[in-house]
Amino acid sequence: MLSQFSTKLDELKIDIEFTKNKIEIFSSSLILNDFDNKCLRFDKFIKFCEFLEVSHLQLCDEYYRFILSSYGKDLIKFRQENNLTQKKCAKILKMSPVDICSFERSLTYPSRAQYLKLKEILK
Repeated sequence: MLSQFSTKLDELKIDIEFTKNKIEIFSSSLILNDFDNKCLRFDKFIKFCEFLEVSHLQLCDEYYRFILSSYGKDLIKFRQENNLTQKKCAKILKMSPVDICSFERSLTYPSRAQYLKLKEILK
């Protein structure tokens, strides 16, 4: 997990050795469901930043920035501009209509794999 954040921590001039110990402590509390494609799920990422006492905005990668954006509204706008129902949009993205609805309402956030699909259409 240190490798995911080491460059950012270095840029922030945060002591890697001190942080390494804190990361090990935090990591020991995690389970497999806390990860998405070998990276922390968004909710665990926020808790991780709080644990390190670092702003999540400082450690965000492209995916986390997407989650913090208005992607739900952007998805609605994309569908409206392209005259797509949630069902048709889901078919294009190879996702379920329930996922599309949940994303638009900000009830859930996309996985990293779903994010890559959404990123392509929401450019």
